[in-house]
Amino acid sequence: PVSKYLYGLIKQNIKNKKSLTFFVVLIISVAMTASYTLGPDAPVLSGDQYQAMQNVWEKEKNNNQKICVLADIYPLVSLEALSARKIVGGGFPINLYFAQPEYIQILNKSKSDPVGAINDAKKLLNVKSCYLVGDYNLPNDSAKFGDIKVYNF
Repeated sequence: PVSKYLYGLIKQNIKNKKSLTFFVVLIISVAMTASYTLGPDAPVLSGDQYQAMQNVWEKEKNNNQKICVLADIYPLVSLEALSARKIVGGGFPINLYFAQPEYIQILNKSKSDPVGAINDAKKLLNVKSCYLVGDYNLPNDSAKFGDIKVYNF
């Protein structure tokens, strides 16, 4: 019904360039608005990831030492909120531009060599232990939430 009406209007006014321009702008505007209504294409924090971060925070909330947590960025943001900013960025250094190049490098290494990545993190942060949180298949996880496991090295 609406499309037939618009088609008829466009067909009648095709000779009028102002009308044609108006309808082209209208159609493009509607298309752009429709694409924005779909929302952002961004990952979200799963319930399992949130529970894993709650687990880490429950274990570390009374610890006054430096804390090391190696996990994806969204779980780390939830840990920052749970800890009221006591643990920011997993304990990794944040540079002048709010970037964490060392964290990114170690996180990428953890995909192929998780134990080596943890050793690098402990050395960088000068800590005795470090949590590894994610979908890793290593022995001796300290907690498991769905596919997400928490390791303390």
